[in-house]
Amino acid sequence: MYCLQIIALFSTCVLSIGCTTPTTSSSQDNSRQVDKYATELVKNDKIREVYIKCLLEKGPCNEDAADVKKMLPEAVQRGCAKCSEMHKKIIEKMMLHLQEKQPEILKQVSAKFDPKGEFMKTFLSKLKPITNDKSAKPVENGQKTEKSPTAASQPEQSTQASQTQQPKPIKN
Repeated sequence: MYCLQIIALFSTCVLSIGCTTPTTSSSQDNSRQVDKYATELVKNDKIREVYIKCLLEKGPCNEDAADVKKMLPEAVQRGCAKCSEMHKKIIEKMMLHLQEKQPEILKQVSAKFDPKGEFMKTFLSKLKPITNDKSAKPVENGQKTEKSPTAASQPEQSTQASQTQQPKPIKN
């Protein structure tokens, strides 16, 4: 019964995404819908577990999980050049989730899909920028680039002080 719910959820989402027209605004809407769907899929413990069991051959695969399993080597080795947008987002979000929340499962997936360890580390490092907070300040050479509030306010105070302490010209 649960598998039918998963398939129905996926089918509904794919149908609503797949029917958009390829104009710029629709393309952006489609990307947002795909991103939202992939995010919700990875957040859902039960659905995520179905995918993980499928990837590790510890449980049955629904159609989409089987497609993701088939595309994972391509994704890891060549950056998902042949993946659909949906599969690419699911793989990216799933792998990032595993890296951040379930590293022991990631090791198992890595051992299965990249047994020599040639590609997975590079693949994961390329995904990092996707999850960074866009409002965060860039980091250079391991140093934070933003100043502390006190350090930022100190130059202003010294500038104001130097302006008020400058000698006034003497009039003859």
